[in-house]
Amino acid sequence: MLTQFTAAGGQVGPEVQRAYRVYEAYELAQRCAVGAERGRHVVCMGDLHSLPDSRCMALLAAVGGRAEAFERRDAGAPGG
Repeated sequence: MLTQFTAAGGQVGPEVQRAYRVYEAYELAQRCAVGAERGRHVVCMGDLHSLPDSRCMALLAAVGGRAEAFERRDAGAPGG
């Protein structure tokens, strides 16, 4: 899946300004989870406009089973 979350609202500020992005993250997480439950390999990439510790990334991890490639890469590999 290739996506881009809405950038409006930024990372801080009133929660209502970030509602679109949070909704998009939840919708994407559900779709990733359904694909994985059906035994499919799910690769999600795009411009998510979200910091690693943001609510959107937490939703992708909790609902969609997100595993961050950069966090899981082999430390001994080139570039690691």
